[in-house]
Parts: sequence; structure tokens; C-alpha cells
Amino acid sequence: MPSKTCPNCDAPIAGHPTERLVTCSYCNQRVENPFYEPPAPQPPPQPQPQVHVAQVQSRRAAKIVKIVVPLVIAFVLTIFVAVFVVFGLLVGAATDAVDTSGGLDLPPDGVLGDYARTQKQVYAPGEVVLVDFYDITSGSNDWIAIAEQGQPKNQYVTYEYTNGKTAGQLRFDDALAEGAYEVRVFFGSGYDLAGVYPFRVDAAVAPEYLRVFKTAYTPGEPILVEYTNLPPNNSAWIAVSEAGSGDNSYVTYEYTNKQSGGRLEIKYDLKPGQYEVRLYLDSGYTVAKRIPITVEKGRPKGR
Repeated sequence: MPSKTCPNCDAPIAGHPTERLVTCSYCNQRVENPFYEPPAPQPPPQPQPQVHVAQVQSRRAAKIVKIVVPLVIAFVLTIFVAVFVVFGLLVGAATDAVDTSGGLDLPPDGVLGDYARTQKQVYAPGEVVLVDFYDITSGSNDWIAIAEQGQPKNQYVTYEYTNGKTAGQLRFDDALAEGAYEVRVFFGSGYDLAGVYPFRVDAAVAPEYLRVFKTAYTPGEPILVEYTNLPPNNSAWIAVSEAGSGDNSYVTYEYTNKQSGGRLEIKYDLKPGQYEVRLYLDSGYTVAKRIPITVEKGRPKGR
């Protein structure tokens, strides 16, 4: 049994059983701890089973198969789906390409939507065609075309994009010859025909030179007019005159600046009363078109 005093100074030693060496509090020397209890020996590790090299290789191969086989199957399925999609697109494109000699490929009656209409049923040759559209899908590639009736759906005379708008108005300035036409609405950049509206061009119809957007105004309210189909290099002008006044009388006027079509905003503080918007095709006083309007004190009525 070791002494419980310091071998150097014979002073009492206090220590913890887990500390093999301690410092004497009197002489500051490191000495053996008489209270130290060494830990119990650990049992030897259990023997590991011997695995044959062939078994290790077999297990590795099984793991590789579990990982690789699903990847190969997924790759083959992806290639198959891609080939199927490309084949479908090629078939669709070929169908559109060869559909030039048959009739118009339209869905059954009642399927097409009412998405666009011309503002008139009959136009004069060369007259500007205004098309109002509504309830469009608002896709950036939606477009509206004018085609001859009977043309295949992938043929047209002229077209305009809706530019992502769900509703609005498109102006077609292309001079249309006499015949039967229709407005066609397409969703997307292809030939997904969504709506058809028929109209015709008739040489017996006089062109509409002038139109106003409403017929009742309040004092000081601008009058927006649109003119179309004017002869080239003209000296046309548009006047606002009191109703019943002579053709050489006017309250205010604006020139069309020799343009065959466009819009004018006539600004003048008109007093309440009855007036006419008049179109003169030259520098004289021959009225080509007159439209009556009213200036009211209260809220103007619609068209």
C-alpha cells in the first residue's frame, strides 16, 4: 500500500482516483498519486468473419446493377418519348404543307368561337377593313388573318398580331378586290383556327370615307374622327359646321395632310346644339360625307 504523503516533503497528498500523477501542494513537485486506480482492461475485439474475395465482387456487382439498370431504362424511355414527339410534329407539319389543294379544314359547326368581327358586312374595293376582337387568349403569338373564303387555313391575304391583347381593334389597309372573305382567329404561332367571321367586298358599295366614334358630346370635348379611302395627293379637309348651314360654312376645320387614311382629333369649345362633321375631298366646298352630331349640356349619350 503506497504512502499517502509526499516522498519529497512528507506532506499529506490529496488526489482523485483517476489521476495517476498529482502536484504536491507544499513542494509543488509532481509525484505518484497514492489514490490512483487504473481502469479495468477492455475485452479483446470479436473476430470478424472472413469474406471471400469472390463474395465481395459479387456484392459490388449487385450494387452496380441496382444503380445502372434504372438509369438505362430511364434513358431509353426518354429517347422513345423524344422520337415520338418529333415524329408527331413532323406529321403535323407535313399535313399543313400538303393541305393546299383541298377545301378549308374547319372544325365542325358550333366549335369555332366568336372572337372577332368586321365593323361592316360589306366593303368597297380598296376600303380599309376594321376588325374588333375580344376574349382572345392573350398569347403573344395570337394572330388574326383575312383570307378568301375557301382558302386552306394555312393561306391568307394579310394578317396582324394581337400583341398579347385580349381585346382591341386591328386595321387592315391592304386593298381587297371584290369577292368573299373571312376573318380568321388563330391561337399561337401555328394554324390553330379558333374563330371565323365572313364578310364580302362589293364594287357596288360606295366606300366609307368618314366615321366618328360617337355622336353626342359635351361642350369643349374633343371630336375624334377617322377617314379612309381618300384619293392620293388630295387636298381633303374635315370641318365641323352647324347643322343646316351652307356647305361653305364651318365652325372649325382640320386638313388631312394629303393622307389617304388616318385619325384627327378636332378640339374646339362647341356650344350646345346640332352640328355636322363634313368631309371635303378637295380645296373646294363639295361635301363628300356628312355625319350629324350633338353637343349637349349634360352627360353625352353613346353611339
